[in-house]
Amino acid sequence: MHSTSDKLKNISRRDLLRLTKRFGITSTLIAASGLTGLVTFSRLAEAANSTYKKRFKTPAKYNWKFGAAGFNERNLLIERAGCLQFVNDLEERTDGAIRIEFIGSNQICGQLNCVKKTQQGIIDVYAASTQNSAGGAPYLNVLDYAYMFPSRAAQYYFLYHPGSQKVLRDPYRTRHGLHFLFSHAELRGIMAALQHPNAGNIL
Repeated sequence: MHSTSDKLKNISRRDLLRLTKRFGITSTLIAASGLTGLVTFSRLAEAANSTYKKRFKTPAKYNWKFGAAGFNERNLLIERAGCLQFVNDLEERTDGAIRIEFIGSNQICGQLNCVKKTQQGIIDVYAASTQNSAGGAPYLNVLDYAYMFPSRAAQYYFLYHPGSQKVLRDPYRTRHGLHFLFSHAELRGIMAALQHPNAGNIL
C-alpha cells in the first residue's frame, strides 16, 4: 500500500498543471484525494474528468472562492486538513447550488491576510492558522491551541460541544462577521467563512 506522500510521485508538476488547467484545481484535487494506491496520469485524468462533469452538471446559484494559506495539490494529500472534503460535501449537499473554487498555494491570500480578505468579501471561505488570523480577528487569541488543550481529543470536545456556541462561535460572528466551520488536528488551524445571507442553515 502506498502512503499519501508518494501517491503522486509518478505525475510531474507539468502534467499536474495540465490537468488543473483543463479540469480546474478543485476538481483535480478532489479527484486525487479520492484515489487509492499509486496514481498514474491516466487514472488521475479520468477521475478529474468524472469529478468535473459531476460538479458542473447543473448551473450553480452561488460561486464561492476558498482561499487556503499554504495548501496546494500535493501537501493536501499528505496533511489531510479537511478542506477538499468540506468542498465536496457542501457541493453534494446543495446539489451543486453552491460551487466552491479552491485556491491554494497562497495565490489569493496568505496566513496574515486570509481572514481580512474573507471579511472584505474578496474570498468566501478561508483556511489559516489561528495565531496568524488573530491579526484580523483578535477574538481568536482565546484559542492558543498549543497551550490551551492537553490533547486533540480535548480540542475536538470543546470545538464541537454545544457550549462552544456561546464561548466561540457567537462572539466570532458578532465581533468579526465570520462563521467557524471546523479545525483539523494540528491544534492551530481553523477554517471559517463569511456570514453569507444566502447560505441559510447549510453552514
